[in-house]
Amino acid sequence: MRCINTIDNLSLLLQVIDLEILLKDYNNKDLMREFQHQNKDYLETIIDQNKEIIRLLKEGKWSCGRDNKEGWRLHWKER
Repeated sequence: MRCINTIDNLSLLLQVIDLEILLKDYNNKDLMREFQHQNKDYLETIIDQNKEIIRLLKEGKWSCGRDNKEGWRLHWKER
């Protein structure tokens, strides 16, 4: 009888561990899905900003130049 109780307890423990693994996997999938969504939104924002910069440069109102310390910058062209 004691052996049967031990087997039942082990079986229950394994079921709990299996459930925990499933829940962690589900949470990881949700996190990955959310990260992919955020990355897509972020990249779309960058692409839209780059399109706007290119449009302004084509209009000739802005120029793009290298700043010694800060990197690249857009400068308003005075006319």
